[in-house]
Amino acid sequence: MSPRPLGAPVPRHESGRHLGDALQSTRSLRIADLLIRLKRPAPIAALVFGCLLLLSCNLNAVVGHRAVMFKHYYPHAFMLFVVMAVSCKIYVASRETKIEIVKEAARALPWFLLFGALVGVSVLVSNGTDYQEMASDYWDADPLGSTSRRIGLPVLANVLGFARNGYIFFWYAVLFAGFCLALRYLGRRQLSAIERMSVLSSSIFAYSLVGPGYNEIFVFLLGLYALQFRLTLTEKVVVAGLMIATHETATAFLALAVILDSDDEARAEWMAILGIFYAAYVAAYIFNWRGDVLNALMRAGKPSPGASDNSLDLVRQHSFAAALGVALAYKLYWLPVVGALRRRETRAMAGAVLISLVLVFIGTDTSRLVQF
Repeated sequence: MSPRPLGAPVPRHESGRHLGDALQSTRSLRIADLLIRLKRPAPIAALVFGCLLLLSCNLNAVVGHRAVMFKHYYPHAFMLFVVMAVSCKIYVASRETKIEIVKEAARALPWFLLFGALVGVSVLVSNGTDYQEMASDYWDADPLGSTSRRIGLPVLANVLGFARNGYIFFWYAVLFAGFCLALRYLGRRQLSAIERMSVLSSSIFAYSLVGPGYNEIFVFLLGLYALQFRLTLTEKVVVAGLMIATHETATAFLALAVILDSDDEARAEWMAILGIFYAAYVAAYIFNWRGDVLNALMRAGKPSPGASDNSLDLVRQHSFAAALGVALAYKLYWLPVVGALRRRETRAMAGAVLISLVLVFIGTDTSRLVQF
C-alpha cells in the first residue's frame, strides 16, 4: 500500500481505528500506572489492614471466642492509627488553614442551630441505642444482625473515649462536621441559602435529628470530605475502608457520587480500591453465613428476623403509607429534583436520584432508604 500524501484527509474508518488504539493505549498505561502505585508499601499496608477491618465486621460467634481478638482488639488498633494520622495532619496544617476551618465552623453553627430548631432534636432511639451500647462493648449479643457488622462509628467513639452516655455528644459532633462540609459543598456550587436548606432538609440530615445515633452520617461526612479535597492513594484506601466498615449500603451510593465527580486518574483509584474492599466484604459475609446467602438476604428484607412479611408485602398492603413515606423523606428536596427533570442536561442525574425509590420495595424503613 502506498503511503498517504502529506496533508491528505484520513479516512473515517482509519481515524476511528487510530483514536480507538490511542484510547486503549492510554487506558492500559493508566491501569499499569495504578498497579505500580498500589505496589508501594503504604497503600499495600492500608489495603491489607482495611481488608482485615472488613473481615472483623463479619466475624461472629461462628468462630467462637477467637473472634473477639479480631472484633474487639484489631478495630481498636486500626482506629487508633487513623486518629493519630488525622491529628498529625491537622498539626502540620498551616495557621491560615486552621483559621479557615474555625471560620467555616462558626459560619455553619447558626444554620445548624436553626435546622435543629426547625426539625427538632431527639434523644437516642432504636438502632442509635444499639450503637451506643456497641461504643462501650461491641461484642454484640446478636452477631448476625446488621448492626453488629457496622462497627466503624462505635469503635471510633470508643477509641476517643465517648462510650456510654458520652456517645450522644460524639455523634452530634460528627453530625455537625458533616453539616459543615455539606454547606461548604453546596455553597461552592453557587446555591442560594434557600436551595441549600432545601437539599439539607432531605432525610440525610433531617432523619438524623429525628433518630440520633445512627451511623450513616459518618459515611456522608467521609464522602463529602472525599468530594471536596484531593486525597493521596493511601488516604483514599483509609477513607473507603472506614466508609464500608461503617455502613456498606450507604457507601455504595456515596461511592457513586465520589467516582462520578473525580477526574480520570482518581476515578481509576477509587474504583480499584472499592472493588477490592467490596470483594473482601462480600467474601467475609458469605463465610459468615456459611454460604447461605439466600437466607441472609431474606432476613435483611424483613423488619425483624421473626417477621412473617417482607418489605415488598408491606408496601403492597400499605401502599398509601409507603407513598407518604417517600414524599416526606424527600421533603423540600423534591423542588430541585423536579426542576432537574425539566432540564435536559440534568435529567439523567435527577433520574439517578429517583432510582433510590426502588429500595422501598426491598428495605424496611422508607425514610432512611430514600435518603441514600
